[in-house]
Amino acid sequence: MYVNPEAAMEALEMLRVLVDSLGEKKALSQLDSKVYEAVNDIRVMLQSKPFKPYADIQQAVGNYVELRDILGIERKAWEDHEFTVKEEMTRISMWLRDKGDELGVDSFNTPYGTAYRNVKKSFRIEDWQAYSNWMRETDNMQCVEKRAAKLAVQDVVDELGTLPPGLSEWVEVEFNVRRPTKARANA
Repeated sequence: MYVNPEAAMEALEMLRVLVDSLGEKKALSQLDSKVYEAVNDIRVMLQSKPFKPYADIQQAVGNYVELRDILGIERKAWEDHEFTVKEEMTRISMWLRDKGDELGVDSFNTPYGTAYRNVKKSFRIEDWQAYSNWMRETDNMQCVEKRAAKLAVQDVVDELGTLPPGLSEWVEVEFNVRRPTKARANA
């Protein structure tokens, strides 16, 4: 791939604008639009071109380093964008969870997709000695990995109605969102 210095400088300037835009934290849809346009412009600009032999080693090495730097900048810009978008998705998920709690429902069905409550349960060892003694005394060694074995402990809780000694229960509730089925999307 051959990149001339002017094109590389234009690409770097576009990436700078992209990073600045991300830093402003504008409305998500505007941000997505700006990122999409900027990334597409960069891709077109840096699109593979037929290999052109270099006049000298210095130019070839310089271009190689420049391309590597451009990739690093693009990678960082994407990671920053991804982080910002995932933060917003988490806020939306928590808002949906709170609305579900408020309305007493476990899902929302919309033309854009279905948001539904997803409960994650795990167990944490608070007193290893008490827990390991209990496992040995009751022959429940299936309840251990390097952490409390979630499914095995749940089976014990379901059977005995109580947590084994040395454990506490931790429940995380979130809302997941899936796209609508094709039939529902076309309705």
